[in-house]
Amino acid sequence: MLPCKMCGTRTDAESGVCGTCSEQIMKEHGIGKKRSFGILSNSNAHWAVGLVIAISIGFGLVYLNDFGSSYNTQELPTSSESSVNHIRAVNYFKGPAEPAVVDAIWSSDQVFRVGMLNDGTDKSGFANYICQVLASDFDIRGGQVQVIDIAELANSERWERLGRSYCD
Repeated sequence: MLPCKMCGTRTDAESGVCGTCSEQIMKEHGIGKKRSFGILSNSNAHWAVGLVIAISIGFGLVYLNDFGSSYNTQELPTSSESSVNHIRAVNYFKGPAEPAVVDAIWSSDQVFRVGMLNDGTDKSGFANYICQVLASDFDIRGGQVQVIDIAELANSERWERLGRSYCD
């Protein structure tokens, strides 16, 4: 029995497919490593699509906002302290302190997007928690946090929101 790399369900490797999410099971795979857009292998090459999208947004290319209209993303704050805090926040949420977070990115100086796997629950409470951590640990206030379905982004290039919170 091996854990499925997508959902974590323990599955017989001989069956070749997870009974819960239909992900292909390979003997050398497990859920042991956290995925990131920066680390690709043949086994998770479908994440390459997400890498292209994340880089595009990071460089300020056009993306869809909440109302479906497009606009250019804003640059990160010019204050070096503020920029450092934004980078530190991304590293914190992508690090071991938040194991459920797959990736995180500032799509503008006021929108922090956190990618997670969709487990069917509303992530607005988690988005509110992120707002609190941004304010208390990184002195970042205002704006909004959006929790997105990272698998949906990688598979269909759609930003499906799982939760949102407006930070005070």
